[in-house]
Amino acid sequence: MRRWTYSTIVGLLLVVLLAGCADRLVEVPTDRRPAAEVTLDRSARCPSDTVMLGDDDPGSGAGAIPAGFDGRTMLRCEVDYTTMRSRDGIDMLAVRQWQAPLTTRLRTALDLPDREFRPHSIACAAASGSTTALYVVDGRDRAVRVQSPTDEPCHVIRVEVQALLPVNSSPASQTFQVSRESP
Repeated sequence: MRRWTYSTIVGLLLVVLLAGCADRLVEVPTDRRPAAEVTLDRSARCPSDTVMLGDDDPGSGAGAIPAGFDGRTMLRCEVDYTTMRSRDGIDMLAVRQWQAPLTTRLRTALDLPDREFRPHSIACAAASGSTTALYVVDGRDRAVRVQSPTDEPCHVIRVEVQALLPVNSSPASQTFQVSRESP
């Protein structure tokens, strides 16, 4: 018969308690409304009026790809805030854009739920200096902004989606300037 010491029992209890309290990244139900159609600036170019808005901003129109929308092309747009110049109350920002065919795997990954840490969140790291906007374009140059599934704590695009997006390690297919009134 094995004799349990007080310190062994306390140690085992601590391991069990700490394992149960550790942060875990869990999927959470996500109810994304269908994305609103947006107008492209030119054929297959990110719209300057919504590209600077966050996915959670109602003006962005971001949401899920609507049923029946025949998306064929993915546009990935990076707004670079580190290059911002201001003059006479107008901010000018650079946007880099990549495009690629919308694959079945990417379309499926865009429907993944968000994930967050449980039982609580940890602090978010510093901002990267850029934001990403994703647009899906159909064969008639109609576009919708896709609200991508994210991971906490910083609401970054899930790695499963990130791996399938047009990559920003390659040269951008387009680079252009957008402007807005200074806040």
